[in-house]
Amino acid sequence: QGLTGSGKSSFIADSIERQDVKVGHELESCTSVLGEPRMLEERDVYLIDTPGFDDTKRENMETLTAIAHFFSVSYANNVFMNGIIYVHRISDNKLGGVARTNLEMLKGLCGRDAFPNVSVITTMWSPDGQERSKQEYREQQLKDIYLADMVEEGTHIIRHDWYGTMFDRQASAKAIFQRLFYTWKDDQVTLQIQHEMINQQVSLGSTTAGRVLELQMLEEHE
Repeated sequence: QGLTGSGKSSFIADSIERQDVKVGHELESCTSVLGEPRMLEERDVYLIDTPGFDDTKRENMETLTAIAHFFSVSYANNVFMNGIIYVHRISDNKLGGVARTNLEMLKGLCGRDAFPNVSVITTMWSPDGQERSKQEYREQQLKDIYLADMVEEGTHIIRHDWYGTMFDRQASAKAIFQRLFYTWKDDQVTLQIQHEMINQQVSLGSTTAGRVLELQMLEEHE
């Protein structure tokens, strides 16, 4: 998960050492579900690349509906996830309203019980010393303010930090997955959206994520 342009598809391409994964270089979001397993660290892994809540092709409610449907159908068919990756662009000067909405939606979709299996990957680090100091300050704000509740429950914030060649980038991505596999082990995670919609039979609009989105829409129209 993550904002359009945060580097989700690029991170996947780097981790599997393939550059034929569709990567967005235009204004429109091109994120989609990757339906085939990828080999990572001698494991078959399904990577689900979801649209962000700033998608140029659809409204936020349409995005939430698509994500909730996928998660709910998977859970109902006993297909469980090991973890959630959220990709965050550290190069942004400030955490704007859209970015905050995405982070709140992440919390609403996952729920506190799943926080230990959520990892936030920060991308687009600068090699410039002065700019990097600013980025490190933003990283600390994530830990201390915006994601403090998640970090307290076990969420990891990890840098996808590299300079130079494509091989450096791939090495960084693979090292992150090695860490994630060790952290997540063979956990099977039930997300809050899955528990609410399948176990509790709550309508999408009444779920935690649905209420977060409704509040965001109300604030936009004020």
